[in-house]
Amino acid sequence: MDNALRSIRRRNRRRDILSRFSIEPKFVEHVKVSPQCGICIERIFDKGPAMALYGKDDTYKGHLQPFPFPYLWSSHRESDDYLICRARDCPCTQAAEYTAVHRECYKIFLRFCELRGIRKKRALQGLWIYAAWKLPWHNALPMQASHVPADAQSLQLAGRLVGLPFLHRLPPELLLAVWGASKHALFWKCVATIRLVAQLEATASELQVVPLDQVLSWSRGGKLESAPVSAVYPITRLTIDQEGIVKVERLRCRPRYTAEYHSHSTFIVEDGSSLCGIEAQLQNGRLRLRFTPFQLTRPYIWNTPAPPQLSLCRALVPGSFESRRFQVVDTQKIRGITFFFLSHRLYNIHIHHSDKASAYSVYEQFSQSMRQEAFWIYLPLASTDRMLVLGTRFLREGVYNLLVRMEKAGDIVIGQNRFFRKGDPIYGDDGIRKNLPHLYSDQCLSANGPVTLVYGEPKEGFSIPLIGSYCASPTQQPPRPFGLEKPSAPLGGYGYYSRAPLSHITRATVFLNPVHGVCRGVLLHYENGGCRTVGQCRVNVDASETVDAPTMICVRAESPCNFHSCGSRVAIKFLRDGLQDELGNGWKRHPLEGFIEFYFEDQGVSVQITSSFHEDLVRPLEVAMDMGSEGLRQVTV
Repeated sequence: MDNALRSIRRRNRRRDILSRFSIEPKFVEHVKVSPQCGICIERIFDKGPAMALYGKDDTYKGHLQPFPFPYLWSSHRESDDYLICRARDCPCTQAAEYTAVHRECYKIFLRFCELRGIRKKRALQGLWIYAAWKLPWHNALPMQASHVPADAQSLQLAGRLVGLPFLHRLPPELLLAVWGASKHALFWKCVATIRLVAQLEATASELQVVPLDQVLSWSRGGKLESAPVSAVYPITRLTIDQEGIVKVERLRCRPRYTAEYHSHSTFIVEDGSSLCGIEAQLQNGRLRLRFTPFQLTRPYIWNTPAPPQLSLCRALVPGSFESRRFQVVDTQKIRGITFFFLSHRLYNIHIHHSDKASAYSVYEQFSQSMRQEAFWIYLPLASTDRMLVLGTRFLREGVYNLLVRMEKAGDIVIGQNRFFRKGDPIYGDDGIRKNLPHLYSDQCLSANGPVTLVYGEPKEGFSIPLIGSYCASPTQQPPRPFGLEKPSAPLGGYGYYSRAPLSHITRATVFLNPVHGVCRGVLLHYENGGCRTVGQCRVNVDASETVDAPTMICVRAESPCNFHSCGSRVAIKFLRDGLQDELGNGWKRHPLEGFIEFYFEDQGVSVQITSSFHEDLVRPLEVAMDMGSEGLRQVTV
């Protein structure tokens, strides 16, 4: 057992002996772990059997007894001396570094090591380096598994064990599809473990420590080359994947942003002078960073090898940016964006790189309670349209709308609607400024389309820490303001409201609730090439019904429903000419003209077909501050 935990137990035993004379409480070590397995890289599900390895830098010190992995925002007390902590705001001052693994992965690993004749002590030391050094540094945000954690040799051996000897010969695309549909299966845990054991047999070396600014080049499994800091190669770039740091290289100059981005890799690109106080630790063909007390901040991590300048980005930063990881996405190269809202806060974002992509990979990272509360809002980005303006609208502290202006689809407001609840003031004088969103101006993040989206990846259990855009040519004057989208009738709550025109529709897709089979959302395609959605469109997740060239929309409320009381379900169908007589009683038929209004919240859905609206009120629109300001530069971990 580690000396730190031994010390805690000795201290607690002394307090037990003296407890009749003292009321001093016991010290309990908080073990804070990520739900990502250090062996197979997949998620450890709530209440799933898990283990925690602990150590310090390059040294394995022991493991804790198996425990059921606790829910997010909870803890599990396995011993009088420590508890497994997943509390959201707990500082968790730890005596050691901890890494969680599936109990099955751990047992399979030890069994394969035994079969290969690898001693347990050496095996566990190698496992610690492999599992803990998947993070580029201690407490960094882990990368989610995005490709098969296997090579041909491990696939061939594992395939033979289960009667699939051809598996390693599958094309990469087909293998990725098989893995994606079954990645939590025990088979893939075996594959990852076989690969790990093979790496342990091939690599064994002593720890090497070099200042990062003196690393000239290195690739995983290769030899590190070092050289003094040079003005000829002043820029250092690190490449990181789901298994840790892959490559370190020096560049003659900072690469210029070209809209290139990666799904399987991330990058650190920094001037060598900013890396002083960071050490590169190298062992067993792997490299990790260690920060000395002289280096208080952590470098930014990007999904592009050539990140844009912060001074050319504008952003809303509603909270602390502790993850330090940016995503930069050219909206001209993607087909849509799914925004996840919990408690009206933007909690995560999924980028749809193709029409066949779904946001389920992000959704499955949520805890069970978060899944029940999450709302999906899909923004389609047709290849025939482009995003011209991106902005934000303040609602209250930590809660805001996203404002999007498409060239053909028009203005879209994403998020909670709370401006026109009956009885709420719209304009007036009130001393509590933070509770009156109408006293704030909308913020313009980009007005020179097409927009390049920039956002910060959230830590588990936290909302999106930053959202903005990259502006190659800075916005000087704000565009015309966005309307407030006042519903035709007062809303009955603080839910999600959206509307879309019904004229000139070429295709309509209705997404169905998997439990009740009623409407959850609608995706509309228009003659001019634009697309809009109302409600929740869980693309490529929920079943859907698509009608080309519709001429009529039919709505049926499963129970009395209006915007004042939203506790029902609604069915929606689009029909073509000649098919109007297929429906039964209770359906209301409407020609495709006017607008569809869609309102949803926890308790249900409301839909109304409206012929027209009065002119919407608007709010002032101001250009937001750029991200090169001192306020963002001084964010620390």
